Amino acid sequence: MIHLSLRVAVFRDASRSKVQTLRMFVRSEMFKMRKKLTQVKKFPASAEVGLTCTEACQEGKHLVVIGSSFISMELVVAVSKRKLASIHVIGMEQYPFEVVLGKEIGAGLKQFHETQGVVFHSSTSVRAIRKEPGEALTKVELSNDEVLSADLVVMGVGVRPATDYLKASGWELEKDGSVKVDELLRVPGRADVYAIGDIATYPQLPGGTYRRIEHWNVGAHILAKLLRSYSGATRSQVIWAAG
Repeated sequence: MIHLSLRVAVFRDASRSKVQTLRMFVRSEMFKMRKKLTQVKKFPASAEVGLTCTEACQEGKHLVVIGSSFISMELVVAVSKRKLASIHVIGMEQYPFEVVLGKEIGAGLKQFHETQGVVFHSSTSVRAIRKEPGEALTKVELSNDEVLSADLVVMGVGVRPATDYLKASGWELEKDGSVKVDELLRVPGRADVYAIGDIATYPQLPGGTYRRIEHWNVGAHILAKLLRSYSGATRSQVIWAAG
């Protein structure tokens, strides 16, 4: 396993020299992260997983995807034109991407994918996955007692923040284990402490709801906004964007 991490230096004042030092430090860390990502792409296990998906997602096959956010839905898009016998998406929310993009956008995306033949099983979870001896297909049992058959089952359920050590130290965490921050990415009640990336739950819009987005480019965007705040900007707005 290759561990990806970013360290951030935090300075008390926003003098030009220290902002420049922080900018150079961040560029160095991002370069190191890019090298690690290159190693991930060459990692044999990743290639093996990709080959398994390619071989399994062929015409006439049955696919079950657990999760309805980035990883899962990107896979659905990639194989939706392959004439699979069925594509089932299981999500704990009512709509795909609901937690990140909201119900309205999620409903629109759900409607689009349904026109492509995708079947959604919303507001439910998986009770069991099993394959009996001699059977060709895997059985996926849902919490509503429905049973799906699959040639391939893919779990794209995201990650859980590794913050148990913070909780043990007396930190107040969000329900999902994340750290809540303000518009400048500061941890309330913790002087000179910031949280960025998958671990942080932050306001998406001024006065809006809080979100924790699990996506590879969020950390880079947050670092850029953090630099802006130290350069004199009054806010450090971070909005997820693909591309």
